[in-house]
Amino acid sequence: MGSATGGEKRLKRPDGLRIFVGLVIIMVATAVVAGLYLSGSPSKERERRSDRERVSDLQYLATTIDAHYSRVGVLPENLTDLELGGTEQFTDAVSDPVTGDRYDYRTTGQLSYELCGRFDHPSEKDEEGRYYPPEPRPVSPLGTDVKIRDWTHPAGDFCFGLEVQRYGIPDVCSVVDPCPFGQTCAVLPGSPGAVCVPEGKECLAAGCPEDCRIAESYPVQVSCGQENDTGGDSCHLRRHVRTGEIGCFGCSEGVCRRPDADWEVYELPEDNLGIPYACYPTPDGCALAQ
Repeated sequence: MGSATGGEKRLKRPDGLRIFVGLVIIMVATAVVAGLYLSGSPSKERERRSDRERVSDLQYLATTIDAHYSRVGVLPENLTDLELGGTEQFTDAVSDPVTGDRYDYRTTGQLSYELCGRFDHPSEKDEEGRYYPPEPRPVSPLGTDVKIRDWTHPAGDFCFGLEVQRYGIPDVCSVVDPCPFGQTCAVLPGSPGAVCVPEGKECLAAGCPEDCRIAESYPVQVSCGQENDTGGDSCHLRRHVRTGEIGCFGCSEGVCRRPDADWEVYELPEDNLGIPYACYPTPDGCALAQ
């Protein structure tokens, strides 16, 4: 017969081992809770990651817009007006990574524009209290005069007000140094000389797309508003019908020179190469350059 207690004896774990296991469990649980507290829930971390991607997209678009301006001399009318519009990277950057909605872009001046998006959270700060993300790098070795841009944002809809960063020297032009194909050599209001602007967008480059006059000369003279005797610089070439002499007429700085009936409008041929005349506004009136 067996003893009254019968059966097998159960082995008891030492109290020290149980205490150790309990402490490990508590430490692991504490670490998990602390990690979630510091980093937020997985859904919030995904939202922050999406916000960082949105800012990265807008930085890329800003760099592309600036490069477009440096190349052609005017801001694009819309995002699809950029030459890089067909690339996969550009296509991905114009839309929100979560909703798929296109970012908003609009010009606010000749050298300023806005890029807008919607953010889930305010901008983050690093350990030293500085906002994330860092500033974008210029895409051209000529971009040495690049101002620091502020990419901090609140939660919700927000627009970044930006000014053009010029990554190069604007193309100047003359009779002996014409513009490349697809661009026009033009003297814009307030411009000290002639510059290359996109062909067909001379008035947009002048900042007056709705109220603009273009005088046929070389370089072409672009003015805003109507020409009058007290203002509105506009100089143009004319040719004398009998002598063939070329003259420069129009108004500059309130000084006007009007042609008589013997002077006809000098229509430049399509190929301007070799035309040895230019008509410029000066403080003393319109001047002929050869």
